[in-house]
Amino acid sequence: MLPALSQLSLNTDAGEENRRRFVVRAAEKSDTEDPFPIDIPPSPMDNAAACLVTNGAVVLPTLSDGQRRALAGAVWAAIAEFPEYLPSAEPQRVQRVLGGFGAFGNPSSFHHPTMQQYRVDFKSSVAVPLMRSYAAAMNFEGAPVGGAPAPVCCEVLFDRICVRAKDFGAVGKESWHRDVYDHRQDASLRALPRSLRKDGEPHRDELFGGWTNLSDQTQRFVGILGSHAEPAAALAQERGGGFAQLSPQEIKDQDVASRLAQQAGRTSHGLLTCDAKGNVEVPPGHTLLFLQRLLHSVAGGPQPPEPQLRVFNGVRLCGAEIAMFDHRGVIENNRVPRIPSGQVPPMYSVNHYGFFGKDDKYGGWGARTFKSQCLFERASPAGVVYFTPGHRAAPGQEEQAKGYAANRGRYMPGLAEMGLPVYPYSAAAVRALQPEPL
Repeated sequence: MLPALSQLSLNTDAGEENRRRFVVRAAEKSDTEDPFPIDIPPSPMDNAAACLVTNGAVVLPTLSDGQRRALAGAVWAAIAEFPEYLPSAEPQRVQRVLGGFGAFGNPSSFHHPTMQQYRVDFKSSVAVPLMRSYAAAMNFEGAPVGGAPAPVCCEVLFDRICVRAKDFGAVGKESWHRDVYDHRQDASLRALPRSLRKDGEPHRDELFGGWTNLSDQTQRFVGILGSHAEPAAALAQERGGGFAQLSPQEIKDQDVASRLAQQAGRTSHGLLTCDAKGNVEVPPGHTLLFLQRLLHSVAGGPQPPEPQLRVFNGVRLCGAEIAMFDHRGVIENNRVPRIPSGQVPPMYSVNHYGFFGKDDKYGGWGARTFKSQCLFERASPAGVVYFTPGHRAAPGQEEQAKGYAANRGRYMPGLAEMGLPVYPYSAAAVRALQPEPL
């Protein structure tokens, strides 16, 4: 059975060591000025919110070691039974998506009952308590309805499972950037709403990213703490466009390397710790959440020798009970959903087209990994036939299938569209994906 996050050390006596660390160290003096001067130690979530306001990021001890192992085991078991894939004697070492980043894009990775329950528990035990304290610290209110302010709401967004392991290819280094929601990529998307109110004025909804570390090794986040509050962050959100990357000159002008180095050994609010390089540590069983406009990067490098597991989390704080995305067809047909960026996650990059017809490591990947009903047949410019995960062509529809949205976008169709059983959703699992009052 999936261990309920409602039993986390954040809210109960389970995981005593983590609980003591979270509560007792909450009262310790931060190395930055405390923006919440009080005479008594704050509650754990109020302290976490203070860390998030100050730094734009927070790391929470959310699972005892036993809970982490149990949840990791449940997720690994779910991965092993994903219906799109061929059986494997070593399911943890199957490369289920191309690219070293390792974030899954197959539909069952979002809809499997284990992941549905994960979102339910994550929302009730982590996202809602933290967002309640954060909204209070920021003095947020909801959009007025009939002259009275509406409640502030919390919505959990679909996001991905991530597995990194030896032989998956090196993790590609990403330049410094801010994750900016991009509504312009599809006419069906709306701009990021301004449904919050702060001091009586409209305020753009807040989007948070991050992950829960289910491995037994510390993971790291490369980000510039406090950069979420810079004018450049607000400007990037205003412009939109998705991946708001800094140019080499901007990286130099903003002294990014020096600012990262200055974070070495830094601690904040008894929760956030940086290593000797200035990277934020995310220990096993901990959850990182950060404002997506925070300046950050992905450190490239070799894969770990043993498979490492994490679950990405997306959270939206808003002032109206209207979901960010329309999930009806996604849930009913178990389709690949939009993740917090607004993107439908692909299974491989455009760059892989240059390798499919030349290297069997890539060209044979689809046929070795997926069931035939989950594959679309392609041919390289030289006439080499290969298969990618996608929308299979019906007999006589081969040319038309090239134009199917999934095949153009390099993502997979829904389970129903591939003739696979659909996972049902409970009312609680649906509510987890909707804005609910704090």
